[in-house]
Amino acid sequence: MSDSVFFTPTLADAFAQAGLQYPDGIDAGRNSRFSTNERTDDKAGWLRPFPDGKGAAFGCWRSGASFVWQQRLDGAPKPTSDELKQAKAQAALVRKQAEKERDELHAKTAKTLEGVLAGLPDATSANAYCKSKGIVPPEGTKQGQQIG
Repeated sequence: MSDSVFFTPTLADAFAQAGLQYPDGIDAGRNSRFSTNERTDDKAGWLRPFPDGKGAAFGCWRSGASFVWQQRLDGAPKPTSDELKQAKAQAALVRKQAEKERDELHAKTAKTLEGVLAGLPDATSANAYCKSKGIVPPEGTKQGQQIG
């Protein structure tokens, strides 16, 4: 996957060039997750600042888009090909770290949910939903409280 690289004065400028709305309430100095579709329960957006504080990688897991930002003040010379290569290499490393963390979180969540599911009782025809629909639940169907 190739990253688009933006050399702009601010991270917000890079978000604008990437076609993403700069999220309210994120700390540009910390790893962050945020909504990319204005839903409060959505956290598909990600931001990983570079250690120097003058760059970051960001993107959207849902779309697969990823971008690199390097701070470049107005009037500064155009980036050299070496600077561009270095920014892309740093972004690739940061993106791999973010992917690893995301995969670890997904695995942990799956394990937690497997435990929750195993602890639920089997659904019976006495279940309120099954009664209202007049159905007998298939074997292996579980019942529990609604989440959220």
